[in-house]
Amino acid sequence: ETNANKRNSVHHAHILQRQYTKSLLDMDNAADTVFEVLKDKKKNRVSIPRLFATIEKTGILLTDPRLKECMLKINHYQKAALHNLDTDAKSSSSMLDMDKASFKTAVAENVVFLHRVIKNGFIVPEFTDFCDQIEVIYNICTANHKGSPADYIPQLARFDPNLWGVSICTVDGQRNSIGDTNLPFCIQSMCKPLNY
Repeated sequence: ETNANKRNSVHHAHILQRQYTKSLLDMDNAADTVFEVLKDKKKNRVSIPRLFATIEKTGILLTDPRLKECMLKINHYQKAALHNLDTDAKSSSSMLDMDKASFKTAVAENVVFLHRVIKNGFIVPEFTDFCDQIEVIYNICTANHKGSPADYIPQLARFDPNLWGVSICTVDGQRNSIGDTNLPFCIQSMCKPLNY
């Protein structure tokens, strides 16, 4: 029975090792795919501004925690390129784009998420069009000045009734805000659908 348990344990360890190796290969393939989609064909480099624009176009913020390691590494890469600027004329362009090896190193920990970004695999695939529609609705509602803040609730009575904003966050973390969205306000009973 002890030998059988040892054999099962060794077999299980081999299965886990194969799964881990496959996972690493899948991540490397994902990094290659992301690089190939984003690279400038002539320079064979990925433009950092293009990477950022691609991410933001899907509604994902550059401050999204799922991109934290990638953003830190890109920032470190750019600082190193800036430091080398005096000694290497190529470094000025290197601040704005990355070769394949540097890119893969930078995105390694977040490559699965970035692969999802370039495949546009989010709940709202046409996020720019969605935001355009929200803006139309926002503008229509901006013209509505009917009603007034509840004066029997002191927290609401203090607010300017002309303040108006809309913020959206999908289940995938796609975000868009328009209007007076950086001002804190009391939502009172509007929290009920959020808490439900």
